[in-house]
Amino acid sequence: MININKRITHIIQKINRQPQQHPNLIKKRASLYTNKTKLQKKLLQKFKKD
Repeated sequence: MININKRITHIIQKINRQPQQHPNLIKKRASLYTNKTKLQKKLLQKFKKD
């Protein structure tokens, strides 16, 4: 569970680090925060399958 959280925060940090010229990136960042729990569930299911 901790690994999944680390991975998600890493992805968010990656997007935050990118230049903010693109409105798409801002949208992506906003959707990432809202989809964080969805992403966690998906990753959890993936890890359970393996």
